[in-house]
Amino acid sequence: MNTSAHAFRIASVLALSLVCSAVMGQEPLPPVSDPTDLPASEIAAPETPATETELAQDATRKDTLFPAWSLVSTRRIDPRIRPNAGLRQPLSYYPIKGGPLLYRNFSPVLPDYSGEEPQSPWSVRMSMAILGMDDEHVSAKFQEYRDVRNGMTAGLEGHYRSGDTFLNVLGRQIGRKDQDMALDGGVAGWTQWSLLYSETPHNFAFDAKSLWAGIGTDSLTLADGMQTDLQNTATNADLAVKLGRYIAGGAQTIDESLRRQTVGAEVALISTYPLIAKASFSNESRDGVRPWSASFGFGNFVELPWVVQYDTHEFRVSAEFAKPESRYHAAASYRYSDFVNHIDSFTFDNPFRIVDAPGGLNCTFACGPATGRMGLYPSNQYHELGGTFVVKNLPFKSTFNAYVSGGFLRQDEQLLPFSTNSAAPPMRSPTNPSFNATDPAGLPRDTARTAMDTQTVLLRWNAKPSKKLAWNAEYRLYRVDNDEEPFVMNQFIREDEDIRNPETVGGIYSTVLADYAKQTLSLQGHYSLSPDMKLGGVYTHEQMNRNFREVERMTDDKIKAEFDWRVFGRVELKSWIEHTRRTTSEYEFDQYNIVQGNPAAYPMVPWLIKYDESPYDRNEAQFMATTAVTDSIMVSAHAQMTATNYSVPELGPISMAAANVTTQTSDRTAFGVRWDRRNSYGLDVTWAPTEHFSVYADLGFEAATFEMMDRQWTVNGISDPYRRQPVLESNSNWIARVRDNYYTGGLGIEASLIPDRLTLSFQYAFGKSDGQQVYSSPVGTAAVDDVNAFAPVPFRDVDDTLQHSLNPELSYHLNDHISLAAGYQWEEWDVNDYNYQGFTYSPLYTNGVAMLMGGLLPSAYSANIIYLRLKMGL
Repeated sequence: MNTSAHAFRIASVLALSLVCSAVMGQEPLPPVSDPTDLPASEIAAPETPATETELAQDATRKDTLFPAWSLVSTRRIDPRIRPNAGLRQPLSYYPIKGGPLLYRNFSPVLPDYSGEEPQSPWSVRMSMAILGMDDEHVSAKFQEYRDVRNGMTAGLEGHYRSGDTFLNVLGRQIGRKDQDMALDGGVAGWTQWSLLYSETPHNFAFDAKSLWAGIGTDSLTLADGMQTDLQNTATNADLAVKLGRYIAGGAQTIDESLRRQTVGAEVALISTYPLIAKASFSNESRDGVRPWSASFGFGNFVELPWVVQYDTHEFRVSAEFAKPESRYHAAASYRYSDFVNHIDSFTFDNPFRIVDAPGGLNCTFACGPATGRMGLYPSNQYHELGGTFVVKNLPFKSTFNAYVSGGFLRQDEQLLPFSTNSAAPPMRSPTNPSFNATDPAGLPRDTARTAMDTQTVLLRWNAKPSKKLAWNAEYRLYRVDNDEEPFVMNQFIREDEDIRNPETVGGIYSTVLADYAKQTLSLQGHYSLSPDMKLGGVYTHEQMNRNFREVERMTDDKIKAEFDWRVFGRVELKSWIEHTRRTTSEYEFDQYNIVQGNPAAYPMVPWLIKYDESPYDRNEAQFMATTAVTDSIMVSAHAQMTATNYSVPELGPISMAAANVTTQTSDRTAFGVRWDRRNSYGLDVTWAPTEHFSVYADLGFEAATFEMMDRQWTVNGISDPYRRQPVLESNSNWIARVRDNYYTGGLGIEASLIPDRLTLSFQYAFGKSDGQQVYSSPVGTAAVDDVNAFAPVPFRDVDDTLQHSLNPELSYHLNDHISLAAGYQWEEWDVNDYNYQGFTYSPLYTNGVAMLMGGLLPSAYSANIIYLRLKMGL
C-alpha cells in the first residue's frame, strides 16, 4: 500500500472519531453502580427459609429460574484485534474472575441474588468498531486464525426474562470470517434449548506460487508443453534452470487457507423431572486448500495446494436421573459421529514427465509416472454408548462415581489401485498373475473393511472425613481393539515408480493389527496442618500393553509431594515435586520384520530406542510464590524444572540369520533420545497505588534442551552394525544437541484520567525464541571406519523469531449508556530460520529437483491498525 493511501485511511478513521464525538456529545451523568463490583458483604441476601432457598437452586423444578443468571453482561464482545496467543489481557478482560468490566452493562437491572426486583426484563449491549490498517494482506502469519481487516465489525450481547421464560443472545465479530453467535433460552422447569454458529479461518500462505490448474478440485493439471519440455532435459542442473523460468514466467499467485464452520443445536426436556432428556446435533465443515507435499521418487519433491472438503456430523442423546435431594444420580448416553470426506483421492500431474515410464526412485525426469495420486482421509463412522452412576453421602462423607462406555469405529472406503504408472512392470497377484499395477482387479479386496472398538472405564471415590483431611482414589481404563479383517499383498509400488518386494523370497506383506490398553490407578490425599499450611501427596501407577510394538508392556510409577503455605498472612507458597520411573518389557528392535515374517531381512539399526518406548527416570519440581509487598504492590514468581534421563531396556539377542552375527549390549546409553531438560521461570509485578491507576509488568524465560545419538550406515558398508562394526562405538556415530530458549515480557498501564469518564490503557508484549542444533561426530578414515570423515556443521538459526505488540487505547464514557474508544495496535513478527536462507522455488538436489511454492514458510510482517469503537448499553 502506498503512503498516500495509508495516510488517507488513517485520516478517515480519525475524522469519523471526531464526528461521532460531536454527534453523541452530551452532559455526563453519574454512572450506575455495577453490582459485580460490590463485595459479597455489601450485597443483601434474600430473607428466605432454607428449604425455599434449596428449591430455588433446583435445576429441575417448575417455577424456578435455572440456570442461575443475571442481566449483567458477562461476555467480551469487542473486536479480536490482539494476537491470539501469549499476551496478557487487562483486568477488564476477566469479568468472571473478579476484574471490573471496562465497559459496563449500563442497564439499571440488579442481579437476581440481590433480592431486588428487576426494573426491566431485558438488557442489550452492543459494540461496533471501524478498523483501518496499512496492509491487511501483509502475511498469513498475521491472519493465521483471525480476520483483522479494514471495515466494520460488531458485537452483541442481550438477555431477556419474563416470568419463567428466558432468552440470551451473543454475537461476536459479526460479518467477519472469525465470527461466532450463540442463542439459548427456554422455560424454567420445562425445557431449555441452545443454538450456535461459529467460523474459524486458518490461513497457511498468502501469495504462494503455483503452476497447476484446477486448484480447489480433486485434479491438478499442468500444461502439456511444459511437461514435455522438462521431460526432454539433459541434466538435473538444466532441469532446475528450466523450471525456474516457468515459475518466473507463468506461475499464478494463490492464497492457501481453510474455512471451518460449526453449527450446533441442543435441547433439554426438564418437565419429565426427575428424568431429564437431552439431544444435540452439530456439524463441522472444513473447506479450502492447504499446502502439502508429494514426491515422484526420493528427489522429485513438489509442493501441492491440497483440496480439503469434509464434514463431521455429531449426534448425541442422553437421559439423566437428576434429583438433588437423592443420594443417587444416573445417566445414559449415545453418541454418533460421521466423518464424510467429499474427495476420497487426489491426483496431480508430474511436472517432469508427460508419459509414464518404469524406473527407480532417483530418476527425476528420466523415468516415473506422468501423474501422482494420494488417498485422502477416509470417511468413517463411530458409535458410542456410555453410562454414569453416582452415589453420595457414603461413609467418610464420600462420593462414588462410575463411568463406562463402549464404542466402535468402522471404515469401509474403496481401495485405490497400487499405482498410476501404466508402464510399471506387472505385479504378482494370487488371482491374476498378469495384472498391471493400475488395475484394481489385483487388489487384495475392493474395500478397506477396517474396524476398531473402544472401551472406557472410570471409577472415582472422593472422601472428606474431616475438615483437615481429604482423599480420592481413581481407576481408569482405556482400550482400543483392532478388529480389522486382515489382508496380505505380494508386492506394492513405491512413489508410483518402484516395485517393492518382500525382503524374504516368497514372502508377503500383511496388515498389522496394532492395538493397546492403558490402565491407571491414582491415589491422592491432602491434610491441612493448620489454616495456613497444607500437605499433599499423589501416587500414580500406569501400565500400557500394546500389540505389534517394540515393547509389549510399559509401566510408569509416579510419586508426587505437594506443600502449600501462607506465611504471615502475606506470602503464599505453592510447591510440588514429582518423580517418575518408567520400565518396559524386552525391546524388539526387529518388530517390523517379525510381524511380516521376514527373519532373514536386515532389521533396524540396533540400540535405536524410540523415545516413547524407552525406560527413563524423570524428576519435576515447581515452586510458586505470591506476596503483597504493600497494600498496593503484588509480586508473584514461579520456577519449574524437568529433567529426564533415558536408558536402555532389557535387550534380547539382536541377530540376522543371513549374516550369522549376534550383537548384544548392556550399555546404559543407546541410540535415540538420551536425555532432555526443560526449565521455566517467571516474574509478575502489579502496582496499584490508587483505584484509578495500576501498572503491571511480567518477565518469563523457558529453556528446552535434549540430546540424541544415531549412526549412519548402509548394508555391508563401513559401519554396518551386523557385519562390520557390531559394537555401539563407531566413528560413524553422531550426536545432536538441540536447544530452544524462549523469552517473554509485558508491560501494561490502566489509568482513569477522569474518574468514571476518561480511561487510558496501554499494553506492550514481547516474545523471542532462539534455537540451534549442534552436531558432533568423531572423525575417522573414510576408506576404513567412517562414513562421514568430517566434523558436522551446526545450524545456529533454528526457529529464531521475534514478536512485538503495542496497544494504547483511550476510552470515554459519554453517559450511562454510551462509551467511545480510539486505539492503535502495532504488531511485528520477524523470523530468522535456516529454511529461509537461500530459499528458491526450484532448489537443485544431488539426486533430483524439487518444486517448492512458498506455502510452508510464512513471511515476516509489521502491521499497524487504528480503530474506533462505540459501545452502547440499554
